[in-house]
Amino acid sequence: MSSNLPASPPEISRARVVVSALAIAGTLPYLVLKVLWLSGSRVGLLDPEFGRSTTMHVANAATFAMDAVAVLLAVAFASRLAERVPTAALLAPMWIGTGLLAPILVIVPLQLLVGVPETSGSGSEAIAGWVYALVYAGFLWQGVFLLLAFGLFARARWGSVARTPLPRAPWSLLTTVACALLLTSAALLTADALAHAPVAWPNLSGDVAAALVAVVGLVLLHRGAAARWVPAVAVWVGSGATSAWGLYQLVLATVPNDLVTSDSGALDVSTQAVRVAAGLVTLVAARRMGRQDQADDRARRSAARPTRKITSPTEARATPTRLVGR
Repeated sequence: MSSNLPASPPEISRARVVVSALAIAGTLPYLVLKVLWLSGSRVGLLDPEFGRSTTMHVANAATFAMDAVAVLLAVAFASRLAERVPTAALLAPMWIGTGLLAPILVIVPLQLLVGVPETSGSGSEAIAGWVYALVYAGFLWQGVFLLLAFGLFARARWGSVARTPLPRAPWSLLTTVACALLLTSAALLTADALAHAPVAWPNLSGDVAAALVAVVGLVLLHRGAAARWVPAVAVWVGSGATSAWGLYQLVLATVPNDLVTSDSGALDVSTQAVRVAAGLVTLVAARRMGRQDQADDRARRSAARPTRKITSPTEARATPTRLVGR
């Protein structure tokens, strides 16, 4: 009788709860700083006119909301909430969050090693150095613990499927377009960086690497892999980083703000627009390849299903006969 009862969901591990709590803790300094700025405080701002425009108030409100969403995601990963909300409601913001945070884990350590060239017109001189240290330390912390919490959640929910071998998937026109956009974005990023010397090599390396990782993920989806999670992670991180940072830079290049005081040229705008498109098309192409794989898997299981044999004369008389050639 007990076999007819629905299977209980897997227990939430203590590690997942602890990691999610640590992710939430990492958002608090940034959230407090944004609340202070939105309430009119000038803490950490060296220029008395910096951040007073309506655009900057909207930007501060938007970035506060983004970190608040990170808190909600961490709460969901540490509780049954993640099982009650639609999967898309978790994956959509997490795709953007992964795209924003994962490159920081690579780029910021590289910046600490090789340094960042001084650039004019960035608005950085208006903000105290400790603010950058506080903000990016928080982003590094979130990059470790929020992404780890998501990884633990994903392993509990899809781990059995993610570890299975991935067969070959057909290469479509959409996949070709996605790869072309990714490679074009990498080329444009390089050309744009060289046109604005001195080159910030850590930033350029991280941006180009994200596009190339997404290309590798699409190729692995096509060729097959020993485990499904390998190309899935490559596409997820590469496409998310390409689109998320492309959108951020596109907004800075097209909307007047205090962070970028110099005019952005056509190359800047077109580069970031291509990045946004590249990441989105890559995600759609990978999703279609995954659906094709699921359809092929169902077809293989259906073909392998044994046919039921007729075991008695009574059953034979009760079985309808298909007329052939009529």
